[in-house]
Amino acid sequence: MAQTTLAYISVGSNIDDREAYIGRAISRLAEHPSTHEIRASGLQRTVPVGMPEGTPYFLNGAICVETSESLFGFFELLIAIETELGRQTKGDYQPRSIDLDLVFWGEAVVFQETLQIPHPRYRERPFVLVPLLELDKDLVDPETGVRVDAYLADLEGL
Repeated sequence: MAQTTLAYISVGSNIDDREAYIGRAISRLAEHPSTHEIRASGLQRTVPVGMPEGTPYFLNGAICVETSESLFGFFELLIAIETELGRQTKGDYQPRSIDLDLVFWGEAVVFQETLQIPHPRYRERPFVLVPLLELDKDLVDPETGVRVDAYLADLEGL
């Protein structure tokens, strides 16, 4: 078997049948030939952050995928799934049928114009941290060497 990487993805939806969009995204990932194992956290209902009043609530969770795909091939797969599921915009603070953010790619630290790993704002977002920790309570940020649960404890202490 080819070399594999563990990818951690934050998933969210706040349009129409949120659970169905998230379920379809997970199914599409599981069906991909490069995927060898997939685990999903539970879903949590969250209030939209930084969006206009009246914006529908989000369902958020996380997915861990073991894949033999290349980093940029996997990133393109996430974009293709978002497009297939009707994602219209990729900007921040917009309602969306599905949002798939690549948070971790193994131990990689990547700073490119179109892709940053770890995801640049995950440390500030409980709706990302809680599901990640559900999947792996011992997860460590490859950029800082800090345990992910420490970021959540810092936010809870505010």
